[in-house]
Amino acid sequence: MNHRISSIAILFVIILTTVFAYQRKQEGNPALDRLYASYEIDEVLFNEKGTPKRISGALSDGISQTDPVEIIYAFLDDNRELFGIKNPRSEFRAYKVKEPIGDRTWYMVHLAQYINDVKVFRSVVNARINSEKILTSVSIRYFKGEIGSAVPSLSAEDLKMTAAALYDKTVEECRIGEPELVVYPHQDSLTLCWITTVSFQHESWRSFIDAHTGSEIHRENWTFGP
Repeated sequence: MNHRISSIAILFVIILTTVFAYQRKQEGNPALDRLYASYEIDEVLFNEKGTPKRISGALSDGISQTDPVEIIYAFLDDNRELFGIKNPRSEFRAYKVKEPIGDRTWYMVHLAQYINDVKVFRSVVNARINSEKILTSVSIRYFKGEIGSAVPSLSAEDLKMTAAALYDKTVEECRIGEPELVVYPHQDSLTLCWITTVSFQHESWRSFIDAHTGSEIHRENWTFGP
């Protein structure tokens, strides 16, 4: 019983320490001060680096911009410094806009980050806009960095042999999925890589392969689905 209480107490201290650390990170942050001064903020959640990952409140006036995609672009543009973004319109592209339908009275806008015209894996901006065209919440996962050349040294055709060899197979012994070229965030750096699936016998894997060196960065077991 005492051990359980001690564990709970330690967890509570860790949570408080983390919260206070985020607060200390944000003290004297002019970009955050401007955010609170410019909008009616309900809540701001931070990622492990102290950058906002979700903001909710009244984040636009519903007048200056009425197009859902332009509304989120305007918000990101006004808060470049806060997120560390250089140019929202060149770094983000809208790939889905859900308009109000049925009981859903709001818009959902989804954007992805691109570097040198290559999509950044798992980057996202999700924006919710109400029927009055007011931005009410923004969730963002943005990755800073450069990748150098966006032209892969390893061609999509040569990738097949490389991917098969990672599993000690030949191309004829397995099925290689359609590859996708992405920018992959890995250990605080960005790598141009191919994503493909490799299936053989009763196994299926998704591999992330460096598009320049051919080395495998990461793999996921997809035998029972993604």
